[in-house]
Amino acid sequence: VTFFSKAKAWVNLANYYETFASVEISESRNYKKALELYDEALKVILNKLPENDPVRIEKEEDLNNRIKMTKIYGSAL
Repeated sequence: VTFFSKAKAWVNLANYYETFASVEISESRNYKKALELYDEALKVILNKLPENDPVRIEKEEDLNNRIKMTKIYGSAL
């Protein structure tokens, strides 16, 4: 995390959180932790990328969908 922050590689940092969340779901079925990690990824995208950046728009939509689906699936268990 520090490495990406120092390099100001915000998309890579968000991708790290997103991948970590996916691992939490697939390996330990920890949906609560996954939601926290998806939220962190979304915060990075929203706070560090300009509003009109196409990467931000795409990642924001993707992360919001992942958060929504994780909440639905996690609450169904």
